[in-house]
Amino acid sequence: MKFTIILPVFNAESYLKRCIDSLLNQNYDNYEIILINDGSTDKSVEIIHSYLVKTNKIKFFQKKNGGIGSAYNIAFQNIEGEYVLFIDNDDELAPFALDKLNSLLSINNIDIIQFGIIFHEESKNYKKKSKVISLELYKNSNIIKYHYKKFKDPILSTRVYKKELFDNIILLNQSVCIDELIFPQILYKTESIKFIKEYLYTAHVRRDSVSRSKLTKQKIIETSNVFILLIKIYITKNHLFVKHIFDKYYLYLIYYLKLNINNIKSDELSEILSNEFFNMPKPKKPFKDIIIFVNSIRINTLIKNNYNKLYNRLTYKILTAFYELYKIF
Repeated sequence: MKFTIILPVFNAESYLKRCIDSLLNQNYDNYEIILINDGSTDKSVEIIHSYLVKTNKIKFFQKKNGGIGSAYNIAFQNIEGEYVLFIDNDDELAPFALDKLNSLLSINNIDIIQFGIIFHEESKNYKKKSKVISLELYKNSNIIKYHYKKFKDPILSTRVYKKELFDNIILLNQSVCIDELIFPQILYKTESIKFIKEYLYTAHVRRDSVSRSKLTKQKIIETSNVFILLIKIYITKNHLFVKHIFDKYYLYLIYYLKLNINNIKSDELSEILSNEFFNMPKPKKPFKDIIIFVNSIRINTLIKNNYNKLYNRLTYKILTAFYELYKIF
């Protein structure tokens, strides 16, 4: 069985060798690495070329900087493996990962296997392990329900996927929320998933990563682009699936506000949020349960948290936008 490992690279000279070495040191041999340089301006390309003369496992592509989404678009057109994995350019794959996955997939033709991830906080030299279980699920509705109830995270690198799941994936040329864009599209097609307790991936958590960067107008817009696109795709197909996506969208925005409470301009951000919500597709009456989660208990809890006046004011504006958009008074 052949695996394809997708590795987008952008200005990763400080940790790229560690990442590539973890892939080339696998104790399983049938795999390829699709490596896309997304317009790096440091020594990343030099490092990549030093590996190209040593191994034929790397398929190398270069492009102008356009975000992880555009890098994945190249990768998806060049997959040769039967199963696909993702790795960030500062992370590591356990040396036994592919061998373990091959053993499992050889006896069970399953769509996705989800494995454990170790988070390494480099600045504090602290490690934390993700929750792991041993379980198999079948039927798409059961898988969607279980995912949004128990795991929720859309991190692409914690799973291996059957190649066919990437057919007709819609992408955006940006870096923010790309996992959040791709994984729901995969999940919607998935008919079987296996959860294992082995930890096969180490994520090195850095303060300068995209997910930890400060809130900006562009970050809000790109986040909105992703979730609005997903809602447009699925709103006439599965309203319960859309409800999960909509709920996650709302929580992401609140999360951004909480992380950046002292670094945002309230008037500008409130305008952005309201405009983005009003640009969302308006569902017909049968889909009104998309926003059941916006109930009085949650509203009261949010308002009473009192992070400060700015947070309360923005929360109120978000909720007002929800109510006005969907006319649920």
